Amino acid sequence: MILLDLIAVMIATSLLLYIGLGLYRISCTNKQFVLIALVHASAIWAIRLSSLAIIWQTIFGIAIFILATKYYLKKSWFVSLVAIFTTYLISLISDSLVVIIIRYLGISFSDINSTRGFLFYLIGFSAKIPQAIIAFLIYYKELYLADLNKN
Repeated sequence: MILLDLIAVMIATSLLLYIGLGLYRISCTNKQFVLIALVHASAIWAIRLSSLAIIWQTIFGIAIFILATKYYLKKSWFVSLVAIFTTYLISLISDSLVVIIIRYLGISFSDINSTRGFLFYLIGFSAKIPQAIIAFLIYYKELYLADLNKN
């Protein structure tokens, strides 16, 4: 179950990073992308194992992405902040849609979280569907909001 949780975190992290960089045409090498995603996923996974609140996952996740964009990819603070906050806003919206659907179906959140079974991962991955759609649009249709690669 721990390996499955780590894989789920890595997929979610990669989607967030790809969207954040892709929407603003911020380029990086595959090695840089994988390294940032691994550091982020490892930190989030460690926070989950230590049973800290979900807010800490979000705070540390944002901080890691911003610092990685700023110092590792050598972008300005503006580019780092805009790209990562846009990504987390998209994530918030897609997660909110799933919460609305769960409430509509009458499923208990405590049942979902306590079991960590099939339903837990199904709901977790369904929250990533809007993000996956955006990632496909970035890749295939060259969707972007602004070209901040120069900054």
